[in-house]
Amino acid sequence: MFNGLSEKHFKLLEPIMEEWVNKNRVGRKLHRWKPVLNSIFWILTTGAPWWALPKGKDFPHRSTAHSWLGRMEKDGILEEILSSLIEIAEMIGGVNPERLSIDGFFSSGRGGGDRAFS
Repeated sequence: MFNGLSEKHFKLLEPIMEEWVNKNRVGRKLHRWKPVLNSIFWILTTGAPWWALPKGKDFPHRSTAHSWLGRMEKDGILEEILSSLIEIAEMIGGVNPERLSIDGFFSSGRGGGDRAFS
């Protein structure tokens, strides 16, 4: 279960976030990145819906986190952060390939179609 970023881990990601914000001028400046990243990582880790996001000082309102996630995905910064975390985890031996899994989702296509269930 994800319990939030430690200060040590957050300090590794903070420069990436600051560079992205300063370079792209995305909306108003956010001074507290840690709660936003905690929310995004909590959603990615648990697979829970946004409405289930915990409330408290470690997590902003779900609409704030969701909005920043959309911007991060669009600009490619989320992929950069996740790649950095994977590299760090591999360097310290924190990745166990036997415990990895792949997640996916299915959605219905537009216009429906023939139902061919057996």
